[in-house]
Amino acid sequence: MLGATELSFTDAYFEAMSGLTTTGSTVITGLDNLPQGILLWRGLLQWLGGIGVIIVAMVFLPELRVGGMQIFKSEAFDTFGKILPRATAIARQISTIYIALTMACTLTYLALGMSVFDATVHALTTVSTGGFANYDSSFAVFSGLPEYAASFFMVLAALPFVRYVQMINGRTTPLLRDSQVQVFLMTIAALVTVSSVVLVTTFPHHWEQALRESLFNITSIITGTGYASVDYMGWGSFLVALFFFTGLIGGCAGSTTCSVKIFRYQILFSSIRTQIRRIRSPHGIFAPRFEGRTVGPDVMSSVISFFMFFVVSLGLVSWALAMTGLDMVTSVSGAATALANVGPGLGDIIGPAGNFQSLNDSAKWILSIAMLTGRLELLSGVAPPGSVGVGETAFDQIGVTAAMGGVDDQIPDGFAGPARAGVFAIVRRGPPLVGIARRRQQGGAGLAHLFGRRTAEQLGQVGNGRGGGQEAQGRNSGNNS
Repeated sequence: MLGATELSFTDAYFEAMSGLTTTGSTVITGLDNLPQGILLWRGLLQWLGGIGVIIVAMVFLPELRVGGMQIFKSEAFDTFGKILPRATAIARQISTIYIALTMACTLTYLALGMSVFDATVHALTTVSTGGFANYDSSFAVFSGLPEYAASFFMVLAALPFVRYVQMINGRTTPLLRDSQVQVFLMTIAALVTVSSVVLVTTFPHHWEQALRESLFNITSIITGTGYASVDYMGWGSFLVALFFFTGLIGGCAGSTTCSVKIFRYQILFSSIRTQIRRIRSPHGIFAPRFEGRTVGPDVMSSVISFFMFFVVSLGLVSWALAMTGLDMVTSVSGAATALANVGPGLGDIIGPAGNFQSLNDSAKWILSIAMLTGRLELLSGVAPPGSVGVGETAFDQIGVTAAMGGVDDQIPDGFAGPARAGVFAIVRRGPPLVGIARRRQQGGAGLAHLFGRRTAEQLGQVGNGRGGGQEAQGRNSGNNS
């Protein structure tokens, strides 16, 4: 409001919210002529928002049990009760990696011909997957090799940062073995291939130009960065629809990206596959799995709730925007780009060649609230009080670390079927299990009489429920006395 932009309070709030949530939507025109201080401030807003999102996603959302994020909870990242030491340790390592990626991106842009200022600001908004640019034409002024470089760093920023932490600690294989990473990269490859083929066969595009523009813009949309190197609204209705749904995918959990995120689709499709197998084999015992481990009912419920809440929110925000006088394309794409924190919408008004300046104030406030809601993973704002630590299941209690890879105290892979279901039932009836590794020696009579002594020993004697664990502990204390 106080700078050369002379924005109204509504416009200033919208721009700041778009920056901090790394959405990338803008209401400012004439970016080419703005003072460098304002452009740098916009870049810093997104860069700070990007690192904040990573910390929130890795430290707090798993504990809030929001949208299935509890699947990434592990003892190595247990924060409540030890929140400052754990959060500080995680934040320090992630911040180091975040700064290193930003510096590497800046140097790469410099080597490819950008000025020092452009390289710095665009590195800030690339690594944060924010998308604020220094020009009204976005990234179109840097066509060529900078597009490949930006695509590379956008992909790096969309991968789980905890995997980078493992890499600097000497574990290099988890990144490539992470199913999230594999599915994410395969999704980008498939979308870029389809887009390139359509461009080459339908429009007068050289194959290299088609590949470069497809790679850059698909990567920008799926990661929620929001850069645009071309007005893809002229690519035909098929590719426009493809870009719309691409924005609803997102990157990996624990990254700077936004939207639904890959792991939720993985869990959803695993659940669908499990239901089909149960229909085909009614007497079989099947369970959805993620990273080779069983997905607990609380995680499955959270993921389904997230999808439902996202769809309902999309409908409500679209309806609210339409009530302000916007057309259907602008309303629906505006709601989607705000909730998914992508940046550009579709159509002539808020598409890749436009911006949000011409929207009325009511629409801007609606979109600002939607951006914040989407960036906070939707359900974190409606998580019931006291939900932390309530309704815990054996899935996260015994240290399933599907994405983290830190604790090995889980039920052996060979132990399946009714026995596994029985163990889940026993553990869920017992008190919350904290520090399973420290309880492995505390009696297993409750499991032994159900599954046999050998099975109880194989389980590491995790039973500390109402039956055997407590009784065995009492007998041991009596003998010691």
